[in-house]
Amino acid sequence: MGLAHLAVFLRRSSNRMTKTPLPVPLTNTSQITIYFTSTIIYNIYFHPLRSFPGPISHRASVIPYILRIVSGQAAFHTHNLHEKYGPVVRLTPNHLSFTDVRAWRDIYGHRIPPPLSPDTPNEKHDTPNSLDENPKSPLHYGFLPEIPPSILEAPREEHALLRKAMSHGFSEKALRSQESRIKRYVDFLVLRLRQNARNGTKALDIAKYYNWIAFDIVGDLIFAEPFGCLERQEYHPFVELIVGTIQGGTVLVALNYLGMQWVMQLMWYAGVGKLVAKLRESLRAKLEGRMEAKVEVEDLFEGLMKHRAEWVSFLLFWLFVVMESKIGWWADKMTGP
Repeated sequence: MGLAHLAVFLRRSSNRMTKTPLPVPLTNTSQITIYFTSTIIYNIYFHPLRSFPGPISHRASVIPYILRIVSGQAAFHTHNLHEKYGPVVRLTPNHLSFTDVRAWRDIYGHRIPPPLSPDTPNEKHDTPNSLDENPKSPLHYGFLPEIPPSILEAPREEHALLRKAMSHGFSEKALRSQESRIKRYVDFLVLRLRQNARNGTKALDIAKYYNWIAFDIVGDLIFAEPFGCLERQEYHPFVELIVGTIQGGTVLVALNYLGMQWVMQLMWYAGVGKLVAKLRESLRAKLEGRMEAKVEVEDLFEGLMKHRAEWVSFLLFWLFVVMESKIGWWADKMTGP
């Protein structure tokens, strides 16, 4: 089975199997035991993905990987499994992870056209660019209808609109103009590390410092003022709100993996929805303050403002994702070779 066909199979089988209810009502312990035992046996010995390598616990059940997601160790764990098993690893019964570059286009590219019929030899397929793109997995994206789709999962037309709006802030000219501002925060970070490391005798949580500088830079380049994390050496309340939203999202992803959408809805109405609403209101207040400031500088916000007539209805929903993209770009530059 080619990578492209495998990718499509995984999407279809994953959608089916995560939404399929139990075949019979389980009324006692013996029935429950039989059901889960037979499921484990099927996943290990008869599942269509049984030939792909991975730990037997991961091939048998989704639980081991779910625990890594909730603990925040999924990326590190996946990397370690690839080091042991190679470019393709079975993370759960219905989930394969690829590190082979050939898989990228097959998984994230366009849908595979159906095979040509032998009865119509003159039939032609549409060009790849005219076919629909493979959608993002509903296990990770768009599983809460209450939250509008982000730039990471937006349909092609909306995604192109947002990329166009963001492109100015990521252009070489804009990044060059931002260099001196970013350098000030880098110098401040080094100063804080020197002050607190006590000549290398005290261990520091470097991830915390990287978060502080990332959000300070983002605050400066989007809202024209830093969050002051490095200055106070603590998280700003707004930043804590964002971090809390991200951490809560991992629990929702885990529940979605388990097919427990009803629990997700309960969590949403019990508190997650209020957290997201509070984040939106905080974003709105900061955005309005930036617009009133009318600072004429080459930064990400100026590019967004120039194209606001084209996408203003998406701004408040997707600004947080724009910030994440900028943070990821800077983190790669800071930690790369």
